[in-house]
Amino acid sequence: MMNNKTKLFLLFTLIFVAMIGISTLSAADVDSADSTVDDTSSNIADIPSTTTTNNNIINTEKTYDNYKKIDDNPVKTIEKDSKNEKQYPGQVIANLSTSKSNYILGENVDVTLKLTVEGQASHNFGDIEHAEVEVRMGSKRGDFNMEGYAGVNPTYTTRFNTNGLSAGSYNIYLSTLELYGSEEIFLDDCQTNTVTITLSNNAPEPSNIQVDSITFTKTQNAVIAYNDTNVTVALTNDGAACSQANVILTIGGESKTVTVTNLGSSPQNVVYNYYFTTAGTKDVSVVIDYLNGTTTNAYTGTVDVIASGYMGKSFTNNTNMTNAVTYNGYNTLNVFGNLFDYKSNQAVSFTFDAAANGLIDSDKVVDVFYYQPWGVWNGQ
Repeated sequence: MMNNKTKLFLLFTLIFVAMIGISTLSAADVDSADSTVDDTSSNIADIPSTTTTNNNIINTEKTYDNYKKIDDNPVKTIEKDSKNEKQYPGQVIANLSTSKSNYILGENVDVTLKLTVEGQASHNFGDIEHAEVEVRMGSKRGDFNMEGYAGVNPTYTTRFNTNGLSAGSYNIYLSTLELYGSEEIFLDDCQTNTVTITLSNNAPEPSNIQVDSITFTKTQNAVIAYNDTNVTVALTNDGAACSQANVILTIGGESKTVTVTNLGSSPQNVVYNYYFTTAGTKDVSVVIDYLNGTTTNAYTGTVDVIASGYMGKSFTNNTNMTNAVTYNGYNTLNVFGNLFDYKSNQAVSFTFDAAANGLIDSDKVVDVFYYQPWGVWNGQ
C-alpha cells in the first residue's frame, strides 16, 4: 500500500501529465497503468497557465514548491475597445459641404465638416481630447483641427489646394474619423456624405448684361412730379446666358430691384413704377447683380423732373379743392364746363355759355372757380 503522501503526489503528477505531457507518454511507449514514480521530492516551479474569456486575454504565472503555491504574479489584461458606447437619441451625422460645386484649377477648395445628432436641433459634443480625422479629394488628403472644446453642433474647415490635379470631377469624403473625449465617435457609427466638385481649366464665359436704353412715361414731353411714372429699362446680353440676376434701378437716391431670369441674346425689358414728389435733375443708375458675388455698373445718367405748378389748384384762392364747398340756401346747382384754347406767351380768354348750362339768372351765381389740369406750360 502506498502512503497518503505518495498517493497525493501521484495524483498531482498524473494531472500534470494529462495537461502537458500526453504526446510525450505516447512517444515513450508507455503501455501499462502500473508505472511507478520513484522520486517524490521533485520540485515543480514556474508553470504558466493561459485562460481566454470574452475577448480578454489573461496571463497568470504561478510558482509551486512541493505542492505549495509561493507566488502570484499580477494579472495582465488586454481589453478590446468598445465603440460609441454613449446612447444617442439618433445617429451621429458628420456632414461635409463646400461653398460651390465648380472650381478653376489652382483655386482653393474649402471643405466644412459639421457634427450633429439625428433628430436633435442641437447637441453638445463636449471636449475632444484626441482626434484622428482624414478627408480625401482625389490624391489629396487633409484633416480637421478638432481637438479642444467642441460644443454644440461644431463645424470645422480644411482647405485643399488644387495645384497638380487635372480637370474633371472629384469626390470629397471622410476616410477616417475617430474622436476621443467626452464622447467616443467612430466613422463606422456615423452617417456621412460625399461631395462632388468639378475642376475646370478655364473660367466659364461670363454673362455681360448691358442697358440698351431707359425711357420714362411723359406728359407733354416731360417727366412730371406727383404723377405715376413708368420707367422702362431695356437690357441686352452679349455674353453667356444668365439664368438669374437682379437689376437695381436708382433714381434720385430711391432704389428699386427687379429679378430677371434666362436672359440670353434676346433683349428683355424691365419696368419700374416711380412717383416723384420733388422736381429737379435726378441721377439715374443701373446696377446688375449676378448673384454670384459679381456686380457691374451698367448705366449712369440723369433725368429732369418738372412740377406743373398748378396740380388742380384754383386761380382764385390757390388752394386744392379737397374739401366740399357748401352754401346757405336751397337748390344749389353745380355747373361744370370744359374750356380749351391754346396761346403762346399771352392771355387766354374763354366764353362760357351759362344759359346753355342751366344758368338763366346770373344773379343767382354764387361762386366761380377755374382749374387747370396737370400739365406743363413753359417749364412752370
